Formats: sequence, C-alpha cells, structure tokens
Amino acid sequence: MAAACVGEQERLDVHGTRWVSMYLPVWLYSFHQPGSKGGMLHYIAVNGRTGETMGSVPVQQWKLLLSALTVGTFVEAIALWIIL
Repeated sequence: MAAACVGEQERLDVHGTRWVSMYLPVWLYSFHQPGSKGGMLHYIAVNGRTGETMGSVPVQQWKLLLSALTVGTFVEAIALWIIL
C-alpha cells in the first residue's frame, strides 16, 4: 500500500481526545427465514451488558400492514367515541 501512496502526504492532528476500548459480552444470532427466492437471512446482535439489540427483524410485510390497519382503526374508533 505504501507504493500506491508515493508522493502523497497526510497530516492528522488530534487534540483533546482519549481513546478507550471496552470489551463487552456481545451475543450474535442469525436466523434463516424460508421463503420464495431462497428466503432471507437475518442477523441480530445483543449487548450482553445493557440488553440493547441491533439487527433485522423477520416480519412479513402483509402481517405488518394488517396489524397497523387494525390498530389504527381501533384507535380511531376510540377517539371518535370519546369526541362524540
């Protein structure tokens, strides 16, 4: 890589920064959701100390739309009942 950077110079000044590394327990999980076109592979990471999760959620679009419409209709019915 040094041969590719011949003649190039870079200056980096860092002031007032402290580097701290932290090694936390992290749980990694993968899930294969079968389906058409080979399905989908989901990855999830969980911070073992705080419980924070990060990754993709295996949710089918039609189920998400159906539940959103159901909850929205229910909330709207309650709001109309309270107003009227």
